[in-house]
Amino acid sequence: PDGVYYIRDLLGFEVFDHQRGKLGFLTDVIQNRAQDLYEVELENKKKVLIPAVKEFVLEINTEKRYIKVKVMEGLLDL
Repeated sequence: PDGVYYIRDLLGFEVFDHQRGKLGFLTDVIQNRAQDLYEVELENKKKVLIPAVKEFVLEINTEKRYIKVKVMEGLLDL
C-alpha cells in the first residue's frame, strides 16, 4: 500500500534535506518500539539518525530512489 515500504528497498536511497540539499545515503533502518530511525551516512562519512516520522520524513520517492527530510536543528554540524 501507499506509504508502506520494505527496508531492503529503501537502503541506498539518496537523502536530501528540504533546505540544505543532498546529505548522503540511507545505510540502515533501526527498528525500535517508539519509531524507526533512518541511519544516514553523510558525505563526510559521519552517520546520523533521523526519526522515521512524518514530521521529519517529508517524501519518499521510490521511482527516483530518494528521501526528502527535514533535519532537526543542531543535528548536523554543517
